[in-house]
Amino acid sequence: MLANKERIVEFEKEVIDEFEFLVSEYGFNRKQLIVSDLRYPPDARVSVPFIGESVGVEIVLGLGDHSISIVFYKLENGQKPKQLSFYPKSKGADAVRLETVIRKLGGSEVLLPLPEITPQLSMAEMVRRGEARSELIRKDLGRILSKYASLVKEYASMILEGDVSEFQGMKEDYAKHWEIPRAKRC
Repeated sequence: MLANKERIVEFEKEVIDEFEFLVSEYGFNRKQLIVSDLRYPPDARVSVPFIGESVGVEIVLGLGDHSISIVFYKLENGQKPKQLSFYPKSKGADAVRLETVIRKLGGSEVLLPLPEITPQLSMAEMVRRGEARSELIRKDLGRILSKYASLVKEYASMILEGDVSEFQGMKEDYAKHWEIPRAKRC
């Protein structure tokens, strides 16, 4: 548990440093760190939310799955909604991940700071990538967050300015990207 506490402190500090531009350039307010599910390590998450006029941004560290996600969502009455929806026609406020924004805006060749894990991969490859992500986060969290911050600046400025008109199309792309391949019948 101590290692997680140290990682949480490091994560919050690095996020504040790297994503300060959300406050200084876009007028977002940084909110209190959110820690969830520490009692069940596979689902343990830490996030640093930033709230703008109509859009929220969260930088999320998955302690159990060794992931870092940047999530954009529409606010409800100036607050983070209780439920987010990354898929079309599902309950919750519209939300998209940075990777989806990049793919939608033509950056499919962009190298992400962490290896992506998708349902199309074999289980062995998912495990290899998960181990690689864990090692990268452990050794180089600051550089990883710096790269994510650069990608947010490059690809998501319109969202940070409040333009969420592409969210629906991005959610459709997300659903296609995360579709689980079905086994072929003989």
